[in-house]
Amino acid sequence: MPEHAIYAASFQKTKVAFPRVWAAGKKDVYAENVTDRYAKAETLTENQVRVLIRVWQAGRKTRLAVPLTVTDLSDPKKVLQGESRGESADKNDIAGFNLLPNHEYSLVVGGPVRLEQHFKTTADKEKVLEIEIPQEKKQPPALTKELSDRIEKEALAFFSATEDQQTKWQFDAKLDQLLIGQDGAVRSAVWKAYQGAPIHDKMKKDFKENQVRYKDYLSAYKVREVGKKPDKGWPLFIAMHGGGGAPKKVNDDQWKIMERYYKDQPSVTGYKYLALRAPNDTWNGFYDEYVPPLIMNLIRQFLVLVTLTPTRCS
Repeated sequence: MPEHAIYAASFQKTKVAFPRVWAAGKKDVYAENVTDRYAKAETLTENQVRVLIRVWQAGRKTRLAVPLTVTDLSDPKKVLQGESRGESADKNDIAGFNLLPNHEYSLVVGGPVRLEQHFKTTADKEKVLEIEIPQEKKQPPALTKELSDRIEKEALAFFSATEDQQTKWQFDAKLDQLLIGQDGAVRSAVWKAYQGAPIHDKMKKDFKENQVRYKDYLSAYKVREVGKKPDKGWPLFIAMHGGGGAPKKVNDDQWKIMERYYKDQPSVTGYKYLALRAPNDTWNGFYDEYVPPLIMNLIRQFLVLVTLTPTRCS
């Protein structure tokens, strides 16, 4: 039953919502049912041992999902196949094979083959093989303008698709190879596509009108530039006024004061100073559950529509 399962939060959109006791009924965080990864492993026979295999990129920093082939050296016809788990898999999800104790086997990693080695089981009921394979020396193709335009076009198509279409979307696997050694250029092309996607049309309209929204909550803001734009983009300083539980005019006056409340800081090369108006006049205008997502939408506006330094928001 769902309430007796183990879930892992997922950045990908799935058909399962992450159960949150503190926000029952909300379905805005996706999840994956990982119960099987923690459930008791299949029972071994008296004459079997369990061999678990993890495959790492050189340096053992990244787990790789690659084909595995285990062959009994005393009987080459006895072949077992599987696949190691990559970084997207749970840490407890490890490829495993039920083998004979005190027996010699051949392990082939990859397809095409990237590594082959022999190993011998013992009488221990469980054995873990940590396999490290060197990084492929194959050089990725240069990111020509044609390739960059293709990446941008495919990314734009994805960002323009519906949520249901995105769930089923499959990119050309060949383009993934460009991330090896060309990740900066690839990410720039994808980011450019994301900035130009039609999903931001409503956000662009709000940006032009100096306002930000979350559901039914709408906040106006005033923004000004202080100093010169740094090479890596503008830091963003968000100032929130006091007040609340008072007539609208009082809160508007508090907002106007906040526009000039903090002195310019000449020690900083440059930044954007933003005075944010609370979305209502209640006593807790800036201290309710709708405020964090509202602020996130505000930061997203400036990340997408302005060259902003994402690590320099305060």
